[in-house]
Amino acid sequence: MALALGLMSGTSCDGISSALVDFRPRVMRVVGCRTVAYPEPLAQLLRRSRTLTVPHAAQLNILLGEWFAQAALRLLRSTRTPARRVAVIGSHGHTVYHGPR
Repeated sequence: MALALGLMSGTSCDGISSALVDFRPRVMRVVGCRTVAYPEPLAQLLRRSRTLTVPHAAQLNILLGEWFAQAALRLLRSTRTPARRVAVIGSHGHTVYHGPR
């Protein structure tokens, strides 16, 4: 058994979605998933992220990292999964811009 925890945050700026998946040979099972909503001040800051100065973007990066950690910990608590059982965590960070063609 290998547990993987995935995190993502998109251009809607509504929160961080997380999923915990159990991978076994030929089988995978979703153990749990949830979304942690952003407080409105953080959501507003994320919506303005493309126009931030470098120092402000660096501060946002730290704040966002803390929220991603909280989202992961909340998912683990809700599934009663010890962190030591997670083999890998995957996250691309926050999607600032999405321009499909």
